[in-house]
Amino acid sequence: MPQQNGVSERRNRTLIGMVRSMMTRSKLPGFLWGKALKTSTYILNRVPSKAISSTPFKIWNGRKPSFDYFHVWGCKAKAQIYNPNEKKLDSRIESCYFIGYSKKSKGFKFYCPQAHTRIQETGNAKFFEDQDVA
Repeated sequence: MPQQNGVSERRNRTLIGMVRSMMTRSKLPGFLWGKALKTSTYILNRVPSKAISSTPFKIWNGRKPSFDYFHVWGCKAKAQIYNPNEKKLDSRIESCYFIGYSKKSKGFKFYCPQAHTRIQETGNAKFFEDQDVA
């Protein structure tokens, strides 16, 4: 029962608050809330907490996490998405939105509303974090 464990209850409230904030700012479709939750968890595992003297990431991996690759969730991006059916003169760049970090590689996950496969992964992208999402 999570209501009897104050630590987990507080962490759940923090995660839901982060997801709500990310979804509101980005104005992306509601079905992406799970991706926002995964990204929130990813971030919280890499930042310090009052409960422990280090970050969870450092405890598990024995090294400090890097923040160089962090990006604003839901920001606009131009990504080079792999497409096996691409013709020679087709555009290789997709307009999309950043929605998380890949588990399989050092790449990122993107929501591409116009693409055949809407959720894509790639490490080759340019982020526009200073622009508001429409």
